[in-house]
Amino acid sequence: MAGSGREYSVVKEFLTNHRRIAPALGLLRTAIDRGELVHDAHPALERHVANARSRATSYGTTVRKETRDSSRKIDLLVASALAMQATRLGVAAGPARRPPGRLITF
Repeated sequence: MAGSGREYSVVKEFLTNHRRIAPALGLLRTAIDRGELVHDAHPALERHVANARSRATSYGTTVRKETRDSSRKIDLLVASALAMQATRLGVAAGPARRPPGRLITF
């Protein structure tokens, strides 16, 4: 909170580099393969998955667009993988403790 003298980290930034995205994509793939995750056939997500090209790296399999300048996006696939990873990390961390003080919502 600005001005309170306290700082709280609420969201941890996930950068989409190979070291971070490969494990997230692995979690997503495993959940799909095990039938733990299905999607609602949203056309944009299907299109982004179809646009993705897999690439083996030293960190595991990751994805990329067919070319750097391609207008065919893969953002929803990457966002889905990172969201699943963040959810798993959050669940593993257990219930969050709210800092003392008032809760202000907008």
